[in-house]
Amino acid sequence: MTTIDGTEPKISIILPAYNAEKYIEETIFSVIQQNYKNIELVICDDGSTDKTYEIIRSINDHRIVTLRNGQNMGVSFTRDKAISVASGDFITFIDADDCWLPSRLRKLISVLATSPNSIVFDDVYDCHDTPNGLVPWSRIWGENAFGCDGQSAVKVPAYKYIQSHRLLMQPILSRELILKYNIKHSPHSFWEDVSFVLDLLSKGIELIYLPEPLYLYRITPGSATGQKDRDNQKLDILNKTLLKFGNAPHLVSAIRTKIKMVEKDKTYMKFLWKIKEKNFYEGFRIYFRNPWVIKEFHTRFKKDIIYNLHRIRHGGKKRGIR
Repeated sequence: MTTIDGTEPKISIILPAYNAEKYIEETIFSVIQQNYKNIELVICDDGSTDKTYEIIRSINDHRIVTLRNGQNMGVSFTRDKAISVASGDFITFIDADDCWLPSRLRKLISVLATSPNSIVFDDVYDCHDTPNGLVPWSRIWGENAFGCDGQSAVKVPAYKYIQSHRLLMQPILSRELILKYNIKHSPHSFWEDVSFVLDLLSKGIELIYLPEPLYLYRITPGSATGQKDRDNQKLDILNKTLLKFGNAPHLVSAIRTKIKMVEKDKTYMKFLWKIKEKNFYEGFRIYFRNPWVIKEFHTRFKKDIIYNLHRIRHGGKKRGIR
């Protein structure tokens, strides 16, 4: 893809950061060492209280644009602030503890060249956080996701994406589309990026999937309390999205299906918490109303064994409750 004057289009990378001193340098270098050079990396420090801002400022690259919030404002405000000063033709995102493979931008922009008004996303590698760096564990989507052949990019019907098990993506798209529809991130602290994509889909923008795992997602510890709140945030975002897809029955149906998936997961997690808390009476009550939780427990338990064996083998950090 080239612009009218023959140059490659400029890509703005949006990077919000809060107390990310442990990983921020690795993240930044994975961006500025891309083999696609016409970029600007817009980093907004969200009022960090550690050395995040100092580390950002210590990296000498003219393509880095540095912003700073006077106080912690949250990831949604911070991302949107960075977008507001971005000057690239296209925009993509990275989190402050993740990394990219060196060819990511060039491969994504090559796909986008065939359909510049689409949203392009690649596969994501879930990675263990180890003393020797990120170690890939599994792909979120897979080489044959959405009916693709494992090599070529494929258009993805919005309803198929919505009904997927996980909706994690870090897409690339035209900055003009974001400005045209005034798309903002949800004020929620979780799934705010999913809400951003759903808002774009509500405008009829197409999705294109590149079946290569070019984004390295760091698996970090979580907590049962955090999971409870995340499920509630997911449901709130999905219910609000229903109103935006009112004129598209097949997408409304997909959202309703996703709501049922989240509610089912919430029920399972409630059962699991009660067992872990040794509150067997309440756990049995949940099982009595939802006998499928036992089968789900066995399925997840087997997956967790495989995951933890791989994690321990590579020295990865333990994550929170699934």
